[in-house]
Amino acid sequence: MQEQMNSIFYLEEGDFHLWDGFVDSLECGSIFNKSVFLKRIAEVLNLNFAIVVYLNESEEIAGGFAFCYKKKYGVKYIYFTPLAQYNFILIKDRETIYLSKKQSHHYKILSLILNFLEKEYFIIKFSFNINYKDIRPYIWKGYETNINYTFTKKITDTDKIYKEFDYALRKQIKKGEKLNYKIDSENNEINIKILHKLNAATYKRQNLIFKLSYKQFYNLINGLFINELAKIYTIYYEEKPISSTLLFIEKNKAYHMLIGTEKSSYNLGLNQVLMIEVFKDLVKNGINEFDFMGANVESIANYKAQFSFELKPFYSALKVKGILKYHFKVKKT
Repeated sequence: MQEQMNSIFYLEEGDFHLWDGFVDSLECGSIFNKSVFLKRIAEVLNLNFAIVVYLNESEEIAGGFAFCYKKKYGVKYIYFTPLAQYNFILIKDRETIYLSKKQSHHYKILSLILNFLEKEYFIIKFSFNINYKDIRPYIWKGYETNINYTFTKKITDTDKIYKEFDYALRKQIKKGEKLNYKIDSENNEINIKILHKLNAATYKRQNLIFKLSYKQFYNLINGLFINELAKIYTIYYEEKPISSTLLFIEKNKAYHMLIGTEKSSYNLGLNQVLMIEVFKDLVKNGINEFDFMGANVESIANYKAQFSFELKPFYSALKVKGILKYHFKVKKT
């Protein structure tokens, strides 16, 4: 690691593995904080990538932030993408029984990192995961905060999970199981192409645009395949792919990132069959926690609620500086 007079600095690329090891050591750390993931996103979307770290007295990483950023018209801003949802400053807790000492330790490091970032970046955004409960320091530092929701659950027993599904959902699964279907979970180019096509069509029906071209999508997902950080499941009906879903997977947890479905298949029950089969495969492979990654849109939230997972809040924080602050207010009105 490079020698520095200051305790906070940009980590050199040759030391990125030290950051990823630090992420692994923390309960709140995840794939969304790692260089192996974020650097891939930066390469695909033509962004810059950096890691800011804070070293303690023992010259060990005690906090930091890995992020993608853009530079436009001489202004740097941190680039947020929904594919890297839970990305925020990570800090190692102080080992003490006293809450006040834990909080002061956390706030000291957080303030140093925020001050460092705010000197250089005009837009800063963080999205916290469900384990991050206290966003008061960001409020105290003048950040706008927002609350979001997702559904999560331990999935160690798929029979128990199935019994807890809403009756209507179980009925749809039983209906779908009678049909001629098959599921492909191979991580290959065919499944990437199918998912991109189905997901783009799903976005279009919602009057949205899926912004990743096929080339960008392929380069991103294929790179994650290589590191075993992603998994695609596709269900076929009468030899035709009708629904495909993307999971990001790390340790014992799966994150439900995307799903694309043929409109004509909505009433077949096969989308629901796909999800229960996904749960079964995850449990078989030692994955015991599932995050639906969002429940803010009413129609989507109502559908996901049928699975009887636990609704949990997660937060985001945003600060916009200078003239850009006025620009953001105009865009909101």
